Amino acid sequence: MNKHRLTLLLTACVTALNLTLAAALTPQAESADLSYAAAAPVDAEADSDGYLLLAVDGKVCVYQDGALLMRTEIDVSLLPAADRADLAAGICAADAFALAAYLEDFGA
Repeated sequence: MNKHRLTLLLTACVTALNLTLAAALTPQAESADLSYAAAAPVDAEADSDGYLLLAVDGKVCVYQDGALLMRTEIDVSLLPAADRADLAAGICAADAFALAAYLEDFGA
């Protein structure tokens, strides 16, 4: 395996670990319903191979396989109108790299 592929694989593993730890350590509001069904009427198959980003209660949330993976502190109201519209409909990120790029773009 060449050095570039090894670097990409290591980056993907670190990103996945960071997302898992962030989801496990992020306190969730007990009163907020952050379930996948409550977030938006999105095709359940859309995120089966990757991640789904949605705007829920004014924050960007990340779902995987229909379950909440992470609720970020990114305030949706501060994003451009096009990003807000995309998040309202649901943004599919095919892999951890695409997810990291979206979150970086949104200001995570």
